[in-house]
Amino acid sequence: TSSTPSMCSTLGGECRFLDCKERKMTRNTFQLASIQHKRCSSTLDSFSGSYSRTPKKERCGVRLDPLQPSCKSFSDLPTQLPRLRVAIFNAFPSRVSPHPGALCCRVALTSSPWFYSKAVSRFIWTHPVRMENGPWLSFLPPVKVELLQAEDICAGRLRRPTGPYSAGYDVFLVPGGSAKADFLALGVEGCAAVRRFVKSGGGYCGVCAGAFLALRLRLLDVDRRSSRLQQPPRQMWPESSDSESGDEAASEDTRADSKASRDGRDAFIVKMKFTQKGRKLLWHEGRSKAVEPDESASGEVCMRYHNGPLLEIPKASPAILMSRMSAKEEVQDKAPSTLKGSAGIVMQNFGGGRVVAISPHPESTQDEALLPEPGKERLRRVLQRAVLLAAAGPSAHSWLEDEIHVPVLV
Repeated sequence: TSSTPSMCSTLGGECRFLDCKERKMTRNTFQLASIQHKRCSSTLDSFSGSYSRTPKKERCGVRLDPLQPSCKSFSDLPTQLPRLRVAIFNAFPSRVSPHPGALCCRVALTSSPWFYSKAVSRFIWTHPVRMENGPWLSFLPPVKVELLQAEDICAGRLRRPTGPYSAGYDVFLVPGGSAKADFLALGVEGCAAVRRFVKSGGGYCGVCAGAFLALRLRLLDVDRRSSRLQQPPRQMWPESSDSESGDEAASEDTRADSKASRDGRDAFIVKMKFTQKGRKLLWHEGRSKAVEPDESASGEVCMRYHNGPLLEIPKASPAILMSRMSAKEEVQDKAPSTLKGSAGIVMQNFGGGRVVAISPHPESTQDEALLPEPGKERLRRVLQRAVLLAAAGPSAHSWLEDEIHVPVLV
């Protein structure tokens, strides 16, 4: 009955009976203590070594990896590296409403699934997912993204980190837009800061106008394909011109060779053919061409093009060709005559860093529209791999190039 006591408390030699509320609280306390004791015992029994709590600043991200069940001590456990820090150049003066090209790149890096390669697994641990006949994907990005404006770069914020938890960036990403506007916004001081960043080991990834800017900053030893404009001026800071503008103004090549100057400003679709190394580092996800929905039987991938640079690599250049471009038959009237066979993606080391220049727009390639908006997820992963590849400079994360294409066996 309720009047019959079921539990008592002995305090100071006195025995008092507990009411129903006190009995319930005491029972819950005993159960919670028992659960915590079991957890502590199982945790301590699972490790053969001793555990010592490290300071917050010195933690290296030790984690249990279910893919390696043989780990029995902290010395055997893999370590999780701090995520790569990427700075995206925002050409607009407003921080609230960034440039559309910067938004597309940010969506591709932070809101799109990543191919779960061995390189990605070094920075994050997650349970990857797999669609039907697709690769293993991670919805957690291995990068941290921040938008930087011209005044931030001139103020010295674009610099390499001195430690795993210090301020700085690993990759500087310049999206599509206007190379002329970007060049004028940066000025001499900002351009010199970008060159110092790359030379000290930082990565540079330029898309369309960003590839034009890499030519202006003399980060690439390549030639321009053009019947009217040969090489860019060799002085350090040449005068800007409308010919080195992507997206917002037609290039000199397009205005000279297109049948209609107005049509030359319109975007169209080009066919990208990766080289053997380019396919391995930027496209391969452990699947054959037959099961790749965005790749033709001949190994061509369609991407959006909007007046990007038409590049040619000289024989003596250290630049590496990753892909070539050609226009589709239905857009031959819009494409310049020098587009066929021009380099679509180029990679080159500069000092201790690395430069990856992309002429088309893999981040904004859509099925039907040709707008500067986020496109298909499969092609966004080309930009993701290009960012990782830019971080693999000789003085930075050089090991990324060996693991960027290796899938993790789940």
